[in-house]
Amino acid sequence: MKVNQIATMLNDIFGEVIGTDTLFAEDLNNIVYLGTVINGSSVFGDAFDNYVGKIVDKVGRTIFVDRAYTAKDLGLWRDSWEYASVLEKVRCEVPEFTQNCEWDLGNYNGPANADMSYMQDHLNELFAFLPPTVQAKYYNLKTTFKTVISITRKQLRSAFESASNMGRFIAMIENRIRTRMEIAKQELERRTVVNFMAETIKANGVTTIHVKTLLGAGAPATLAAALEDPDTLRFIAKTITQYRELMQEPSVLYNTNGAFMSFTPSEDSRLIMLSDVDTALRFNLYGDTYHEEFVKLTNAKTVPFWQGTGTTNSLSDRAAINVIPASEGPQTATPDTRTPVAADDVIAVLLDRDAVMVCNEDPEVRSQYNADGNFTNFLHCFDCSYFNDLDENGLVFVYD
Repeated sequence: MKVNQIATMLNDIFGEVIGTDTLFAEDLNNIVYLGTVINGSSVFGDAFDNYVGKIVDKVGRTIFVDRAYTAKDLGLWRDSWEYASVLEKVRCEVPEFTQNCEWDLGNYNGPANADMSYMQDHLNELFAFLPPTVQAKYYNLKTTFKTVISITRKQLRSAFESASNMGRFIAMIENRIRTRMEIAKQELERRTVVNFMAETIKANGVTTIHVKTLLGAGAPATLAAALEDPDTLRFIAKTITQYRELMQEPSVLYNTNGAFMSFTPSEDSRLIMLSDVDTALRFNLYGDTYHEEFVKLTNAKTVPFWQGTGTTNSLSDRAAINVIPASEGPQTATPDTRTPVAADDVIAVLLDRDAVMVCNEDPEVRSQYNADGNFTNFLHCFDCSYFNDLDENGLVFVYD
């Protein structure tokens, strides 16, 4: 629809009316419209009736692309708190075991006992101050972003034949915004997992499981070949299951920092796999196994990629990570001197529920009406906190 701005002309007309300006040749073409006879147009093309060829075909039905998208939950979303901002996480260790003096009274024979140092050791222990080893870790970071869309009050009415259709159009815009927000939430959650994997690989300890190395000389050369080999898939399933059970036992081996003993009950473990691995297990292993329950990886979440598809959507791109982990800190120099962590063929990550947390999700929609333009800006804002704890159990499985 053509729209003419006539504010200047109206100012001149007002001057004519109240006697401050002389009469002038008013261009009424800007005000009055006489209609247009359409008998051919590059804009309308063939959209004319086939009877007289002069009437423009009308819209009979409108389809709105209005699909709702829901982010895939990896089981990492946690609770929120309304007041204060810091998450405090406290853990402790107690001193090692010592002898129970109650069953060693024979050595307490008073001054006649030649081994006075033995009694002195027990007396020192009795009155010694032996506090536990305590660590208090604090998390205080929030990530935020927003998107803004303007909705007009009058201009859309000319494009739709009813209020309901115009409402559906506006709802479609809102849904598209929610979709974009859901994708952002999903990718931030995945990057919280990727950072944990990068920190684990950076530590280069026993928390990174090299599946191809464990297989030895007969291992398939590539991850793609491994996913087609039932024996390799069986080994992958066995290895992940074995470590899942090992993580249930108290140990310092399965957390990156190794400073505190940790254990992860099965109900508190989170297994996240590349979807290619899950698909290969279902089609190339479970389908050919009579008792699939013995080899099946249960309670697993899948992701189609760790960071993205790249330009090729190849397995090598989807299974790779390349990030600067949070432990490198903010950029302090140009060029950036921080060390990135890159890894190929990442199969899966096995986590404690407290190792990776997403807290304080706070979506909010605010609005601001612009009376001059007669439109409303809707500000879709999102705040959230993403935490890693390297003192909790976590293992990364790579095919190298």
